[in-house]
Amino acid sequence: MVPKLDDNGDQISTKVGKRPNGKEYSEERKMLETFYEYYVENVPEVENFINMFAINADSFDYKKYFVEEKAATPSSIVTV
Repeated sequence: MVPKLDDNGDQISTKVGKRPNGKEYSEERKMLETFYEYYVENVPEVENFINMFAINADSFDYKKYFVEEKAATPSSIVTV
């Protein structure tokens, strides 16, 4: 639900007062275009994505930009 707007882009106030949801303006249902973010983290999935979308995947050395994940080193601080 988004605020209902007049021709000037201002919210249309309700004529009766507050609505049951506590808002003092009219609302309407609108379809909104939203965007999504996807994170591809596994190496085989990244390679598959590159091969599907990159024009020069066979000639470009994209693997030199892959960084190996370092294992976490245990802390020398002992907590009890």
